[in-house]
Amino acid sequence: MTIFCSGKKEEGEEYLRNAIKRGHPGSIYAMGLILISEGKYSEGKEHMERIDHNLSSCRSITKWVLRKIWVNQKLPCKVEKCENSKCQSPRMMGWDEAKDYSRCCSTKCKWTWELKEFCF
Repeated sequence: MTIFCSGKKEEGEEYLRNAIKRGHPGSIYAMGLILISEGKYSEGKEHMERIDHNLSSCRSITKWVLRKIWVNQKLPCKVEKCENSKCQSPRMMGWDEAKDYSRCCSTKCKWTWELKEFCF
């Protein structure tokens, strides 16, 4: 709420870091997406890989919570397109809770697609 409603990014990220230390999956997911959206892919990827086994659940819960509180702020989504012309990532599909990322050509492609689905 501190980040998305009040716009207090530094304070909100401190709350997220504290929750992450306790292993809160939704906080790990949110921080991962925030980092990726800021172009800090390596850091964001580390967070996302921690919850990859539980991705659908983290996405659902975070999406539900943010729909309730996301009032004044948005992630500054700078979603890069996959440069691999042979990539078969699900470019035009909607947000599917059971999304199959096996067609993505790399982990960067996968997490970039997750950010795109989260932001739009």
